[in-house]
Amino acid sequence: KNLFRSSQLSVSMKKHSLILLLFIIFLGCFFRLIGLNWDQNQHLHPDERFLTMVTEKIRWPASISEFFNTHSSKANPHNVGFPFFVYGTFPVFSIKALSQLLHQDNYISITLIGRFVSALLDTSTILLVYLITFHLTRRYPPALLAAFVYTVSVLPIQLSHFYATDTHLVFFLILSFYLLLKRQPILVGLFMGLAMASKITAVSLFPLIFLILIYQSVSSKNFKELFISGFLILLFSGLSLRIFQPYLFNGLFSLNPLCKDI
Repeated sequence: KNLFRSSQLSVSMKKHSLILLLFIIFLGCFFRLIGLNWDQNQHLHPDERFLTMVTEKIRWPASISEFFNTHSSKANPHNVGFPFFVYGTFPVFSIKALSQLLHQDNYISITLIGRFVSALLDTSTILLVYLITFHLTRRYPPALLAAFVYTVSVLPIQLSHFYATDTHLVFFLILSFYLLLKRQPILVGLFMGLAMASKITAVSLFPLIFLILIYQSVSSKNFKELFISGFLILLFSGLSLRIFQPYLFNGLFSLNPLCKDI
């Protein structure tokens, strides 16, 4: 009888926690989407204005080989009039593709589409914060509290209103750490590559990733897993970076000297 009551209580807690989580995500989405055109198309944010101009200007190459040709590709900001481009190219590529898909590839619409994507990415980060906290604590209240705190934090809400690289960086980093907890090294590598292709400073988080890998290996007493997972993360993050930040390289894997300022 007590077991049955405990089971009922667990189901009820899970149901109420899900309702609260949906409310928190809805609240976060509302805060991040409201006032999206806050500057009435005046493009007052300098980084955002620069990324918008780059996104509008780049053109897709005619072939894959041309896409990876750093010196001739029109998808390379350096080749279309922006020699000092120190941002990641993945956000630019993704917003360019989306704006063309929506037939809104123009100066005004690109900014708004970029802001909308930023808002959705950061709303998704709320869910990831919840999942990571629940994975670590196995309790609903701390997970809900962590998600709520992130939801109402000022800086994420502010950054969600800009077409910039910050929300892309945070989303892919948090997703990578969640997948690391789930012991999915290939996916960790792929999304770490996307984080670096959004903002190269993501590379500074690799020591933390390997500290977590070491902890997992010591806990499970499986040191073979450490070397295999570490190798897979490095391999797939390198491949992902090579594809989505192609102009960081000159040739197959040698660095492009024009990108020394990144």
